[in-house]
Amino acid sequence: MENFEEKVLSTVRKYKMLDPQDKVLVAVSGGVDSLTLLAVLQKIPFDLDLAVFHLNHGLRPEAKKDAELVAEICRKWYIPYRIIEANVQETKGTDCIQAAARNVRYRLLEEVAAEQGATRIALGHQADDQVETMMMRFINGAGPEGMAGIPPVRGRYIRPLIEVNRAEILEYARHSRLVWAEDASNQKIDYFRNKIRHCLLPLLEREYQPQLRTRLMATASLFQEWEEYLQTQVARVLTGWQLESPARLSKQAQMGLGGLSPYDYSESGSPVELRHWEEPSFSEEIRIPVAQWSILPPALKRAVFRGVVFKIQPGLRLEFKHSELFLDLLSGANGRRIFLPGDLEVRKEQDQIIIRPVKQEVAGGFFLPLNIPGCTELPFGQGLIMVSQGKKDLLPKNWREVSPAEAFFDYDRVQLPLYLRPRKVGERFAPLGLAGTKKLKDFFSDFKVPQEERDRIPLVVDAEDRVLWVVGMRPSKIGQISERTKHVLYLKYTR
Repeated sequence: MENFEEKVLSTVRKYKMLDPQDKVLVAVSGGVDSLTLLAVLQKIPFDLDLAVFHLNHGLRPEAKKDAELVAEICRKWYIPYRIIEANVQETKGTDCIQAAARNVRYRLLEEVAAEQGATRIALGHQADDQVETMMMRFINGAGPEGMAGIPPVRGRYIRPLIEVNRAEILEYARHSRLVWAEDASNQKIDYFRNKIRHCLLPLLEREYQPQLRTRLMATASLFQEWEEYLQTQVARVLTGWQLESPARLSKQAQMGLGGLSPYDYSESGSPVELRHWEEPSFSEEIRIPVAQWSILPPALKRAVFRGVVFKIQPGLRLEFKHSELFLDLLSGANGRRIFLPGDLEVRKEQDQIIIRPVKQEVAGGFFLPLNIPGCTELPFGQGLIMVSQGKKDLLPKNWREVSPAEAFFDYDRVQLPLYLRPRKVGERFAPLGLAGTKKLKDFFSDFKVPQEERDRIPLVVDAEDRVLWVVGMRPSKIGQISERTKHVLYLKYTR
């Protein structure tokens, strides 16, 4: 099995994952991948100081046995270990259970690594995980960062098995007489990843491309190179805008890549030499003149937009639609705004782009994110809005005749996130069942709503600040249900 160990060692050296005598915290689930990782890290010639982290999510009946297995192996191999139990079901909030488990795992990994002074955290992702991830992201839609797949190295996280596949790992584990736990849920095709693993990939390999996995791994490497280059350009722009310290730039970026000089973009388009200052911190807002955005090529606009947003909320999940909304805002008139996940808003005012957390509106007003799925309490004791989502069979047969306290929308046509706010002066919306648009003032008059109550009626608005629903009265035509609807968003108002 020397070939396997040499292959892992080659990956470690290629990506500069480790230094001699590094203290490494190894995430071990008890499965074959992570136990193989732990075994091979003891064999490669780095004289590593290893410790093991295991998280019992409490999600499977076998979880306790997995923890016991990990503890037994660590004692046998004289490796210190830390086993933590966490009830993910109780803490998941509005996240899906897989996302909640992942978030808890990474948070605890960081805490334990800090406690133990670990310089690296080793994870057991391997080549087949990479292929499955790329296919998932391709199906869902992704840019260069997403199609780069799972990074071999990100900060202190390393993935030494990223270039060996599942079959190679199983062969090594059996030859080494490792004992591991099998997760029965990995065989269920209810989960998206498992369906790709057991159904889609075998079909594509059998019918279309026998070398599919090799080709996708090569594609991931290409995307990783392009993404690394793109991020150096983003860093240069942010440095030129005084949003990032030049010390954060890689040596390659400061020396210039691909013939580019170590300068940045200025408002006029002429280069500005990089300057040095302390790393800035942003918790309130960031303002950038529209002219500075306008000189950037489209691909860089998108990437820089993400970079600026991450200055306020690092790691926020942004999708293609969010950068599309931003580009539309950038080229539009002053006075517009869009909303992003994480309770952020982007405004265009006086030819400046302002990115900041959503703030309270005028005194006596309100502005609340709508929990999807979940419940949101309305201001002034007006009740609750309950939101759920699901497939089209969520629609009742008589959904067109439901009460004004309920509203159904095509989930895939609604621009998320959604918010609650009062009306604005002169605001219009497109009532379902009526042609064209109508002023809210006139709409309230038609329903004989008293003047003093009109500013207290909540509106559900989308990411483009368009009225989606006058709560308890009438939904908009935006995102309306059609024959092509596959997923439904259901809102119910209760007092």
